[in-house]
Amino acid sequence: MVGILLLTHAPLGQAFIDAASHVFRGRPAHLEAIDVMADQDPAEVKRIAKAAIAKLDDGSGVLVITDVMGGTPSNCTIQLNDPGRVEVIAGI
Repeated sequence: MVGILLLTHAPLGQAFIDAASHVFRGRPAHLEAIDVMADQDPAEVKRIAKAAIAKLDDGSGVLVITDVMGGTPSNCTIQLNDPGRVEVIAGI
């Protein structure tokens, strides 16, 4: 199953997971969120995101969804894109 990583400004990603968990009456599988704080080091965000991708990828790949193009979370995804394995889209 394709993993999904929400890489967003805090607290948006976790709020989406909470909403999906409410609707589906349980946390969806293969779904993680990284909520980036305003003063968080981008290098730290990239390190955390790479670890989350490794955890989510069961061989089917990972879709990374970010919020605003050009924001810190979006900018941290540039080096994560790996066509066929990790795809990134903006505009959650």
